[in-house]
Amino acid sequence: MLKLGIIGAGPAGIIASLEAKKLGADVLLFDSNEVVGRKLLVTGSGRCNLTNTRAVSEKYHASPISVVESVLSQFSHDDLIHYLHEMGILTHATSDGWVYPLSYSAANVANIFNAHLNDRGIERYLSHKAQHILPQKQGFLIQFSTGQPTVFVHKLLIASGGKAYPSLGSDGSMFTALRGLGHEIIPVQPALAPLVVPEKAVKSIQGVRTDAGIRLFENAKLLGESFGNIIFTKGGINGPGVMDISYLVSQYQKPCLKINFISGHEPALKEIFQRFAKSSMPLQSSLGAVVPTKIAAFALKSSGLRTDVAMSDLCHKDLGRIMECLSAFTLEVKGVRGFEYCQLSTGGIALNDIDPRSLESRVQPDLYFAGEILDVIGPCGGFNLQWAFSSGAVAGRWAAQSGIA
Repeated sequence: MLKLGIIGAGPAGIIASLEAKKLGADVLLFDSNEVVGRKLLVTGSGRCNLTNTRAVSEKYHASPISVVESVLSQFSHDDLIHYLHEMGILTHATSDGWVYPLSYSAANVANIFNAHLNDRGIERYLSHKAQHILPQKQGFLIQFSTGQPTVFVHKLLIASGGKAYPSLGSDGSMFTALRGLGHEIIPVQPALAPLVVPEKAVKSIQGVRTDAGIRLFENAKLLGESFGNIIFTKGGINGPGVMDISYLVSQYQKPCLKINFISGHEPALKEIFQRFAKSSMPLQSSLGAVVPTKIAAFALKSSGLRTDVAMSDLCHKDLGRIMECLSAFTLEVKGVRGFEYCQLSTGGIALNDIDPRSLESRVQPDLYFAGEILDVIGPCGGFNLQWAFSSGAVAGRWAAQSGIA
């Protein structure tokens, strides 16, 4: 019987184990943590954002994108929803496509997965931190830094994650072993992370949460853009609106943000300006129709206007400065928060080293990959869990189907 080792008992490793076992493989699941699915427990702030109804290949950043296209064609969003329902995990989609379990509990989802691993008799080796992979004539030896005996497997699937949440076991140490086997490792950087900006520049709007359009530039070059919720914090900006483009920051020397606080509402604000142009209505009150109070006060100060200035006291140039400040507020980006603050890391195993159909290594036969360890990233909202589940299912099936060499 084919003995398949799977390193990493997160979402990708769990579904790979279940699928491979279903096809008759003898599965050995290894993880450095004491429990299965530990990283799953923190997804969606504990509510478990499982996937997104818009999870298609165009939403991901990968090169070549054909790898993502191939994987999602074999295990799509609809396939995952059906799979979860068959397991007893019922789901609910929000109006913006974010999909959660009906229980809104990541702990419940992890417990259900663990129950299925038990039911199928999948062997788990917890507190086993894989350190070295030694290719053999018909398989691999896995050596552990935690002192357990070496284990032999015929085939190996690695789903150990990247470097996000190092406290949960994803410290990137597996990349050293894989580089030693000849794989190209794309530099691993924080992604889906808060941005670091000059604290003084955002001090007066700390605590503000709002939807905004975000564009990232270096000089005049547009690097990326997004739209979503942002939160101003001490010395930084958090939230999906900036996290979705944070993976780009580390690639450039002097990036800057242009924030559009009135994205999609410019015509409505201009109409309000026209309607109350000759009135004693305070400009700050008019701005309050489309932006939070602190942002309105911030825009007035940045534009050199009094906070109590009336609409009738404004000239066309004054209104132009306000519109410019609200639609293209510019901030220097000093960097991103570290791996301990990010939801995901970018980089990892280069996709050119991977067979796009099976996710088997082109460098080392009988070695497969799934999840965050591959150089694939999607935006916030369940896209990256979809990738973990899809790539895990695909790699697990192919590894089990291919038999013993």
